Parts: sequence; structure tokens; C-alpha cells
Amino acid sequence: VEVDLDLIRTGKTAIAMSISCAFLATGCGIGVGLALGVNFEASFSIGSTFAQTAIDTCLPVLQSGRLMTAPIGQIILAATMVDDMVALTLLAVMRSFESEEKQPLINYFIPIISSISWLVALGFVAFFIAPRAIDDFILPRLKKKSHQYFALYLLMTGVTLCYMPLFTVTKSSYLMGASVAGMAFS
Repeated sequence: VEVDLDLIRTGKTAIAMSISCAFLATGCGIGVGLALGVNFEASFSIGSTFAQTAIDTCLPVLQSGRLMTAPIGQIILAATMVDDMVALTLLAVMRSFESEEKQPLINYFIPIISSISWLVALGFVAFFIAPRAIDDFILPRLKKKSHQYFALYLLMTGVTLCYMPLFTVTKSSYLMGASVAGMAFS
């Protein structure tokens, strides 16, 4: 999936839409769980499943309607990508419920803080530093197109293999690490 980075940079509508929808869906799921009489952890799990997006459903619809390159299609794609990041953060929070012991309240917020921090820091690298470094320093050194593709593949694989454990160790989702690594190469 290739998304216009300029649209994401200015896509305040997409970000606001996806975050508000994710929180609304999560809140509804928590409400349903509590109404059914289950504990908060189970209710949060229900809410987290409500917050998932369907980018696999969204893509064919946008493609068949020839909206992939249209501004509304790009906003929808950006919103689903942000929504996926929110869903992966909620997944990391759910993992903090695994312990049978009573945990300090901050342990439930560490995945959120970690996810947002890495997303901002490494997202900045993905949007502003990596494209210039790749275009200015790596690709010009390789003459054959096949060598350029192979170098990009190796670089993306290396970045992904670094980000996934980094996100895991810092209590975020390793899937978010893979997603952020992929953003650097879109």
C-alpha cells in the first residue's frame, strides 16, 4: 500500500477521524462488556476488538471505485493506517493485563506512552530522514535497478528486524515496529 506522505502530513482530518472512531468503538466495547457483567480486563478486550479496522476490505473498495489516488481515498487510507496504530497500541495495553498479580496503574500506561513515543520519533525518521538518505546516498551508488531493489529489500528487512524487538522490549507491539519500518519505505 502506497500512501501519499504529503497527505498524511497534513491529514489532520484523517488522524482526528481515526482516533475518535477508535476511542468511540473501544468505549462502546467496554460498555458492552461491563453491561454483560464481565471484569474490566475482559471488557477492554471486547473494546479493543471493536477498534480494529478493515484495511483489507477498504483497499478493494477504493480500487474498484478508482479512489486510491483521489484525495478522499488517501484520507481513508491514512485514517485506516492511524487506526491500525491505535489498535496495535490497544493490543499492547491488553498484554499488560497478562499478569495475575496486582500491578501499579502506570504499567497499563507504559504501552501507550511507549507506542506514541516510538511512533513520533521513528515516524519522523520515516517521513523526513529515511527518504532523503535513501534517495541521496544509497540509490545513487547502485547503478543497476535490480541492485537498488535488492538493497532496499535488505535495508527494509534490517530495519524491521531492529524495530520489532525494540518495540517489544519497550512494552509496545512488535507489529507496530514492523509497520513503522514499512512506513520508511513507502
